[in-house]
Amino acid sequence: MLFTPIRKRKSQGLTGRSEFFTKQRPKILSDSEAVKRYPHNLTFYLEHPTDSISLKEFEEYAVARLKLLRIIERVNMTSTIKYSDGWKKEIESDLKKAQLREFLIVANGNLANTDDEDLYNCRKYDHISHFILRLAYCRSDELRKWFIAMELDFFRLKFKDMNGSDKETFFQLYSLHFEKVSREEVESKQKELGNASTRIIKQSAVTMDYYKVSFLVVLDLVRQRKVFLKDGMAYVPYTEIIVIIATQFRKALSHSVALMARAIPEIHEDERLSQILTDFDKRYTGKNYSAKANDNSISMEDLPDKSKHSFPLCMKGLYEVVEKDHHLKHFGRLQLGLFLKGIGLPLEEATKFWRFNFTKKAGMDGNRFDKQYLYNIRHMYGKEGKRADYTPYSCMKVIMSSVGPAEHHGCPFRHSDAKPLKSQLVASGITNQGVKEILDLVDGKHYQIACSKYFELTHSNATVEGGIQHPNQFYEESQKSNLGITRKTKVIRGDNVVKIYPDHQSEGDSLSDHQSEGDSMWHFAELGNENIDELLSQCDVPQPGSSIMEEPSPSVISHEENSTIPSPTSHDEHE
Repeated sequence: MLFTPIRKRKSQGLTGRSEFFTKQRPKILSDSEAVKRYPHNLTFYLEHPTDSISLKEFEEYAVARLKLLRIIERVNMTSTIKYSDGWKKEIESDLKKAQLREFLIVANGNLANTDDEDLYNCRKYDHISHFILRLAYCRSDELRKWFIAMELDFFRLKFKDMNGSDKETFFQLYSLHFEKVSREEVESKQKELGNASTRIIKQSAVTMDYYKVSFLVVLDLVRQRKVFLKDGMAYVPYTEIIVIIATQFRKALSHSVALMARAIPEIHEDERLSQILTDFDKRYTGKNYSAKANDNSISMEDLPDKSKHSFPLCMKGLYEVVEKDHHLKHFGRLQLGLFLKGIGLPLEEATKFWRFNFTKKAGMDGNRFDKQYLYNIRHMYGKEGKRADYTPYSCMKVIMSSVGPAEHHGCPFRHSDAKPLKSQLVASGITNQGVKEILDLVDGKHYQIACSKYFELTHSNATVEGGIQHPNQFYEESQKSNLGITRKTKVIRGDNVVKIYPDHQSEGDSLSDHQSEGDSMWHFAELGNENIDELLSQCDVPQPGSSIMEEPSPSVISHEENSTIPSPTSHDEHE
């Protein structure tokens, strides 16, 4: 059991901190201890961690692991060939951008500038984070299935480019003994083995090592016709041995996760852990889209144009309902209201927007509006109640929301029927082929990927790196796309002028080489003062004197999103 100290604290009547969670940094292991406890980058995670970490580190480790598995899931959905070299490179690239260095190191073995102590610390990080997230994802069959599938892919990622020596060491550590086919038998079955192998393996079928296992262990290889079968035994080439090991890893992990599920009632007794782990699968791990993080202010008059060109479908639909029906139920107002707050609509303009539209409805005047709705609007902006800075809803929170009759909030890709969703897509100018692609993704329950596809089809095939994770991210990327800004765009701010350099600059070229008049390769956008701030707010622009835009800042975890926003007051409970 991972959290044995919790039981000790309870049985011994201790009220202080447990052994597992301390405010002190864990002690540094000696070289011999580190080698013994973390001998290899690849592990079956059979032994639970015994280190001491703080509650803050507990949450940080869990969030980092969740980011890792979500990156793998996204690449699985978008990569052409799973487990290919391109698949591995794309995951590693995303890990680097997300600053998940520890996972990048254990996935690649010993990287340059990585000493033994650093390597062991990364293995420890991988080990502890796995068990923490295992605890969060052992609560239901659906969560367990997702967790095991993603962990299996990470296991195969680590195994993929491992050298022969490291593989043999791993086999010895876990006593993985396979019946090796003798050289004489390999030569006698050379033709059969070659016919069952891929073109690359076929050329070296005679010299390659083969292992004999039950065909039930390698059903994936049997299905793909990659092994020779005889008398119920499969002849597996050394290059495909990962399939056998992955099967054993899945079996061991499935059993361990099922056993850990029994600890859930005990974990709920510790409020500190329960608060962190409850609904952890819905945790948003992306950029912070609070109003404090957005210096760009917009007015109510800007909304019609922005809703048409830059709102995601979930917010566009809510906005249209407000304009058409002049009313929106409580959770719809929260979803749209926090989104508008996040894109820069100040409290005064938000109040003006809601009052302007709601008072168009018969029987609703300004006084009644103030009594029924003004408090909740001010509460969203942190001006009432506990004055919290509530953040806009992430895609996951929108997708997981419950939508009742006559309610319009939620995710249209999940909560709308196919016919009204198709009508919305056609009204957005998407072709029949594009509509079909999106509906196919919806049928596969890939709602966020469907939203990313919707973005591409409504923005001239512009892509969002990492996919759409947040409605406000959709808006931000749309604004960049509409202004012709990409991640590689160079932006220089001068006196009352912003010069935008396209992303097709040749490597090694300096900006000064292209600043002369008449250079047709570069296009300049010269904007007045009133437009400069809007442009600069859409990307990370260097300070004057700097030439190239920096990479975006690392993602910020939003804790406020899960904060409780008051339920409808008695005035508007049923409206």
